[in-house]
Amino acid sequence: MQPPPSPLHTHTFAPPDSALPTVVCLHGFLGDGTDWSPLAAALATTANVVAIDLPGHGHSPLPPTPLSLAAAAAAVDATVRALGLSTASLLGYSMGGRVALAAALARLPWIDALILESASPGLADPAARAARRAHDDAIAAHLLTAGTAAFLDRWYAQPLFASLAARSDLLAACVAARAALAPATVARVLVELSPGLLPSALDALPTLTLPTLIIAGALDPKYVAISADLAARLPTAARWVCPAAGHNVHLEAPAPFAARLGAFLEGE
Repeated sequence: MQPPPSPLHTHTFAPPDSALPTVVCLHGFLGDGTDWSPLAAALATTANVVAIDLPGHGHSPLPPTPLSLAAAAAAVDATVRALGLSTASLLGYSMGGRVALAAALARLPWIDALILESASPGLADPAARAARRAHDDAIAAHLLTAGTAAFLDRWYAQPLFASLAARSDLLAACVAARAALAPATVARVLVELSPGLLPSALDALPTLTLPTLIIAGALDPKYVAISADLAARLPTAARWVCPAAGHNVHLEAPAPFAARLGAFLEGE
């Protein structure tokens, strides 16, 4: 029997206000909990923001056993319980959205609402899964030989980040924040949490009845389509497509993102 997961590193940005709801935030691949500090400032009078460093990111080390969605969701659960939170909304961006969806489908009792930003339920087609697995294996191998700087250049050159690449200030800040990442750690996360390896959650989506907000950026056509499919399969989901952003909506359009999230948390 495996030992229970240890709590992950967390970031809180202000003393919690017991009169406000709490939103637990999960960052994307290569990020960490500090990515949510602008959102925490924008929501200061609306919600308490707790940001978690997922395994292998920020100050949370990789576990000795291979990563999985279930293991990452269990670690998030252990973290929230260690904080003494009895209820919270769960927000996940990109890779963090996959973890958030896994946590919601595990029926963790403290989750009272779910927010999925640029998140996918996974690949159902075996051929697509095999292709993605090969793609991520190749990128990980390149990272281990070429180093972090070359990897980041290649990563952010993907079409997924075209709108971010058009914002030189935002792109430079992202690259600078990730320049010290350890290649071996990043490669392991990339391989072990590859969408080509993870199970698809598509068939389970209709069973999820939590209040859910699905967010995508209009400049990210791939995830606009994915968000529409998610909304069609989730019986209690609302969907918002931000017109001024691509994949990373909370970074590219922070004010509209905070406004829409705040309205959702307040029940609008």
